[in-house]
Amino acid sequence: MDKPLELEEIQKVNLETMKFISKICDQEGIKYIIAYGTLIGAIRHKGFIPWDDDLDIMIPRPDYERLVKYFNDHRKELLPYRAMNMQNTKGYPHMITRICDTRYRVVVDNENECGMGLFIDCVCMDGCGNTLEEANNIMDSVKKYSHLIFLSQRKHLELGTTTKLKRKLMKPFAYFYAKIIGTKVLSNRLLSLVDTSLYDTSKYVACLIWPTYYNREILKKEYLEERILVDFEDAKFYAPRDYDGYLRQLYGDYMTPPPEKDRIYHHFYTAYRKER
Repeated sequence: MDKPLELEEIQKVNLETMKFISKICDQEGIKYIIAYGTLIGAIRHKGFIPWDDDLDIMIPRPDYERLVKYFNDHRKELLPYRAMNMQNTKGYPHMITRICDTRYRVVVDNENECGMGLFIDCVCMDGCGNTLEEANNIMDSVKKYSHLIFLSQRKHLELGTTTKLKRKLMKPFAYFYAKIIGTKVLSNRLLSLVDTSLYDTSKYVACLIWPTYYNREILKKEYLEERILVDFEDAKFYAPRDYDGYLRQLYGDYMTPPPEKDRIYHHFYTAYRKER
């Protein structure tokens, strides 16, 4: 097997994938914004956060479904890029879609391989009502299932970043419960709680199928709808017009880099170039 890719090589591959996705979105009239650490990188560094390869986009539910359908309908002609999700890839472990460069192989710590390549996370944003109370109630109903789905896909139990004693004590029970119930049942339960038709009539939106920051990432829909182009390395991608409001809601003071000891790579995988 070839040697693992260095961070700079992964960044270069992921940047080209993001350019490709952006081109397809512009061509098909599909809305997206860069999000999470990707947006911090764009605003603070004009590109990648130097110690990370992270590239995430948020997509409104109607556009998300159109993007996935486009990749499914044009699968052969879009290669080596492929949209992977639970619906079209056996053993795929996440509720969101990842658009992958299949010329590469990703080996994820504590996760079975499913053919995933280097990837961009495509985060689906669903409507969750017109008041924060309504949105919080919906998030509270779904978030336990996303955690259990994640545990159901682990090869073995790890405490990982769990630090609170109560959670450390509960995690083994949650893990074995998730393994017994299984990913399919858990994902069906989660999806039954998400009304995918609410986006157009909602004031608030969130990633309900795979939340990262849970209630903190319930957003006003304007963040997805009111967009500007921002610099990212040698490209330009769409970001929320009020990127400062979005980033402060999630991270607080996002412009101050973390201490040196915390400037670490957050994806727990190793990437390889497949044999040509």
